[in-house]
Amino acid sequence: EALKALPDVIVDEATVVRVLHGAPVPLKTIQWNRCLATAEAQVDSPVRIKDSSGRLLAIGRLTVGAWRKATEGSIAITKVLIDP
Repeated sequence: EALKALPDVIVDEATVVRVLHGAPVPLKTIQWNRCLATAEAQVDSPVRIKDSSGRLLAIGRLTVGAWRKATEGSIAITKVLIDP
């Protein structure tokens, strides 16, 4: 319940494997699930990472460039929430 306040991103099936192994997620492989305002998604702010079915996979942190939805940068995995 507490995590619902965090912005979320959707990853494709190929990227799910990376997430479950704690590998950084390149921004070009994600879909922004809702509009991320600058105040909401600043560098180093947490985000929820979900698969295409809406299953919560992990919590990550935006890296440089991410708040602009730039194609460079990535989401660093902070905590994987399910077993691979």
